[in-house]
Amino acid sequence: MTTENTKKTEEIDLGELLLRLYAFIRRNILIYIAAIIVGGVIGYLIPKTTAVTYSTKAIASIKSIDPNIAKSIIDQFSNFISLEKNYFSKNKKTISNIASLNAEVEYKDEKVSTGTQGDAFLNITVNTIIPVDREILKNSIIDFFMQNPFIMEESEIFKEQSPELIRKYEEEIAKIELLQENNKTHKRNQQVIIENNSKSLNETIIQLFTAKQSIEKQIELFEPIRFVTDFGPFISSKTKGIKYASIFAALLFAITFLTTIVISLNRKMKEKNIK
Repeated sequence: MTTENTKKTEEIDLGELLLRLYAFIRRNILIYIAAIIVGGVIGYLIPKTTAVTYSTKAIASIKSIDPNIAKSIIDQFSNFISLEKNYFSKNKKTISNIASLNAEVEYKDEKVSTGTQGDAFLNITVNTIIPVDREILKNSIIDFFMQNPFIMEESEIFKEQSPELIRKYEEEIAKIELLQENNKTHKRNQQVIIENNSKSLNETIIQLFTAKQSIEKQIELFEPIRFVTDFGPFISSKTKGIKYASIFAALLFAITFLTTIVISLNRKMKEKNIK
C-alpha cells in the first residue's frame, strides 16, 4: 500500500512540475520570443557589418617527405603573406588579397595493427578579401613549396639515388625472366608446377616493373606536394548569416531562460524569508 502511495505521489509531483514549468514559460513567453528575435537579428547582422571575406578549400597529397614538414612550409607561406607580401613579386596581386591561410594534416587508411600511418594529405583553407584566381593561388603555393631549401635538397638527393634503384629493379626483372626461360626446359611431368610458378613470377615482374615506372615518373616530375582537389568556388562570409542567426537566437534564449528562472527562485526565497 505504501509503495502504491509513493508511486502516486511521484506521479503527482512530476505532473505538478510539468504544469508549473508550462505555466512559468507561458508567463514569460513574450520575453523568450523577444530574446529569440533579438538574438537572431544580431547573429544575422554580424557578417553584414563586419568585413566580408571569401573562403575556398583544397586537398593536397604529400609524398616523399614528412607531412609535418609540409605543413610547416605552408605555415611559412602564410607568414610571408602576412609580413612580406613583396616577396611574391610575380603574383603580388593575388597574394595581397589573401587574408589568411591554414593547413591541417590528415591521414587516410591508418594501419592501426602495424602502427603505421596511411597516406598523408593537407587540408588547405584560404580566406581572401576578394575572390582571386584559384589557379594562380594553387601555383603560388606549389612554387613556394618547391623553392624551399629542404625540398630542393631532397629533390636532388632523390634524383641522384633513383637511377641506382631503377638499375636494381631492372636486374631483378632480368633474373626472373631468366628463371622463366629455365623453367621452360623442365620435364613434361612437372608442367603443372612450372605453370603455377610462372604465374607467380609474372606477377612479381609486373610489380617490379610498375615500381620502376613510378620512380621514373617521379624523376621526371618530382612532386612532394600534389593537389588532389583544386581550390573550389569562393564562399562569401555573408552566406553565414542564417547560421549565426540560429546560434545567437538559441544562445540568447538560453541565457534569458536561465535568468528568468534565477529571478523567480530569488523572489520565492525572499517571500519565504519575509513569512
